[in-house]
Amino acid sequence: MFCMAAYADGPYWRSCLEVLCCPTGYSFHRPFSYRREYLSRDLLNIVAEPEQMRSNISLPSWNAGFVGMRFKSADFRNKFVPLRRVALTSIQEQDTIQVFFKLGQYVCRSERATAIDLDGIVDTSKAEDTLFFGVTSDKIGNFQGVQESDTFPRRLWESLTSPGVISPGAQDNFLNTFVLRFCGCRLHGTSSTLPPERIESGGERGDVFGPKLTQGKCYDFDLAYSRIMRAGEASSDIPAFHYEWVPQGDTLRVAQSIIPVTGNYRMETVWAEVQQSSPAPIELRFIPTTHTPEQTATSTSETKTVELRVRALTVAKFWTRERVLSLAGSLLFLLLAVLFFWLATDKSAAYVAALGGSAALFTTLFKDFIMGRTK
Repeated sequence: MFCMAAYADGPYWRSCLEVLCCPTGYSFHRPFSYRREYLSRDLLNIVAEPEQMRSNISLPSWNAGFVGMRFKSADFRNKFVPLRRVALTSIQEQDTIQVFFKLGQYVCRSERATAIDLDGIVDTSKAEDTLFFGVTSDKIGNFQGVQESDTFPRRLWESLTSPGVISPGAQDNFLNTFVLRFCGCRLHGTSSTLPPERIESGGERGDVFGPKLTQGKCYDFDLAYSRIMRAGEASSDIPAFHYEWVPQGDTLRVAQSIIPVTGNYRMETVWAEVQQSSPAPIELRFIPTTHTPEQTATSTSETKTVELRVRALTVAKFWTRERVLSLAGSLLFLLLAVLFFWLATDKSAAYVAALGGSAALFTTLFKDFIMGRTK
């Protein structure tokens, strides 16, 4: 087993929140980047041998880890707070080590986060040390009490401010931060959420998972934003920003590009129509945007935000207008060829004509219907 982490009281603390913002089974939109010194020796050995690395990634017994938080504060250095399960899809070594992964189940918790003791797993004597590390079989028992859920757990955001478990620096980072979460998408007017599918494979990211959206159809995108506060606290401030869905060119027609933020938490559904297919996954991006001076806001405290990014694939519908016309033309050609053969007196010439018509029909069917399925 392995664990990967970000410092919750360091400059990249938002990574700890980003991994909580997509449903189970989705690929995280970017890799976690680590310098070599942030990897444990056993994982460095695996990265150094590409064949062994690919073999380990293909083994479910090994490729089942946790992503979570570590802390720079001396009193919290020996703690790891798991946030959710992950499965690696690829590891690339370039200037740094790029770790691509798929998001798994959430770690359940009540009002307090779950902390794992790292003594004997990593060297906790240094202010900065290992962030991507293996867990040996004799230490896996440290994780046995962790409970998991496919759905977003109740009180998860409040648990990120747990005193005694989360370092004071991390609490300060998280408090008063707005997080926009992608809850899933579904065909417009239906209640069944689309499951994530493999939308890309074979590249540097390995297998990529996300929603597959069909051209010409309309989908409802369910979003939820929350302000992270301590349990029992509330705020009446109206924040001075909103979320904006970044346009995708002509690929999607979005009904509502602005997601207003009018309180501490809310769920919003935005529909979008797929207008064009894409040859590779696109990125659905929701960025926090500061209000213009004429827009209303009453917040006087610092408001922190987290951007939301989701990878998706748009595909062409099978029965396009071009395919219907192509099939109709081919069938008409074949019918005329058969009729010509039936009426002809020279059967040998008619046989050649009918054979040519059949070949033309087969070519069209192969190009438009068999090869078309692979696009």
